[in-house]
Amino acid sequence: MKAVNAIQGNLKKSIIQMALPLMILNIFNSLYGLVDTFFVGKISELSVGAISLTTPLLWCAISIANGLAAGTTAIISHYYGAQDYKKASDYAVQILFFCFLFILILTISTYFLCHPILHYLKTPKEIYAESFSYLQIMAFDYFGLFMITIYMAIKQACGNSKSGMIISALASILNMIFDPIFIFGFSLGVKGAAMATVISKWIVIPVILYSLCRKNQNVYINFRSFSFKIQEGIKILKLSLPCAFGQFLESLGFVLMNKYIVFYGAVAMSAYGIGEKLSNLYNIPIIAFSNVLPTFIGQNLGANQEKRARQSYNYAMLLTTILSIFVFILGMWWIKPSIYLFVPDASSSLLSYTSTFVFFTLLTGPFCTWYFNLCAVFNGSGHTHISFLLSILRLWGIRIPFIYIFSKYTNLGIIGIWMSMLISNIIVGSIAQILYWKYPWIKSKI
Repeated sequence: MKAVNAIQGNLKKSIIQMALPLMILNIFNSLYGLVDTFFVGKISELSVGAISLTTPLLWCAISIANGLAAGTTAIISHYYGAQDYKKASDYAVQILFFCFLFILILTISTYFLCHPILHYLKTPKEIYAESFSYLQIMAFDYFGLFMITIYMAIKQACGNSKSGMIISALASILNMIFDPIFIFGFSLGVKGAAMATVISKWIVIPVILYSLCRKNQNVYINFRSFSFKIQEGIKILKLSLPCAFGQFLESLGFVLMNKYIVFYGAVAMSAYGIGEKLSNLYNIPIIAFSNVLPTFIGQNLGANQEKRARQSYNYAMLLTTILSIFVFILGMWWIKPSIYLFVPDASSSLLSYTSTFVFFTLLTGPFCTWYFNLCAVFNGSGHTHISFLLSILRLWGIRIPFIYIFSKYTNLGIIGIWMSMLISNIIVGSIAQILYWKYPWIKSKI
């Protein structure tokens, strides 16, 4: 597939061309959670809570995949922009080595630590069994998840976002087919939702490997010539680990936030799960631009085009600001109908909790996007440690303390949690913007 030229031509057009496939890709990625929620919601609203409780735990593993993907994009886009395709290909093989290593560690640890994790979260007894079953099966999802994530990062770094879209679309369609079969056809309930997710990703892995190993492309994988190079491995880890560790701690913060939500009952947990998936769906067009921005930053810095790298951020901010306003208006109009779509017999408590949460996330959207765009700049230029510090500050330095203060010293109830999300994004976005102006990110660390 023809790659988008990030270093020449009309910049706005190139950003949109590359973002559009990612919008479609993110829609399909969101369908995993949406389809699971839709079918599991037919069982009961508490079953939705079982999935919602364990989701941030899985995010902890996803954060490592995303961190590795951030390092992948930064390194490969830099060498691709400099037209050093051999170097880019060598790094792609090394990255896959780390990918397999992390998959093995995460699968074993998640599978055997399910009980201690759920006990720590003080999981309500009415959803404990379903939460345990779902989490244990999802431990085997990491193989497919990592492979799809790294595949998309390699292709996107080369300006090709369409290939990742096709793979993700195929896996999502398979998940949509398998979900009702496993959940209702085989009467497996929540277990069936987990099995459908795992199997749908595993099926596309041979396609991914075939695509990466084809030699008729600038960057490809050659396992036969693989030899682990310590210097390259260190560089990958130096760029990937700050982002991965930052996202891991951020996801861990969401696990802690779940402890506060669970305090308000299993229905509140279900409401958070539905609202979070709806919010992700609303923000798909916006996040797509943040996802492509590191490629434009990395390739243009690799080609010594600093002005064009800055313009990439400016155009992304303009487009995402316009989209944020549109999403807020659309989301406010569609809150209640979308809740009934997932849980037709939703209780008044579920409706109230979910509506309030979605309102605050829509309000938070523009500030959250601002933060994501700035992190994309730092990641694309190889300054991943800046994104790491910002992510730690956003959750552990601002959000969690505010949640504690609101819960202990005010009568806001669960609204205090949603307000903390808004406040943390406003503060950290402002700090990130100051760093963009003052910190020498334009000097790539690749």
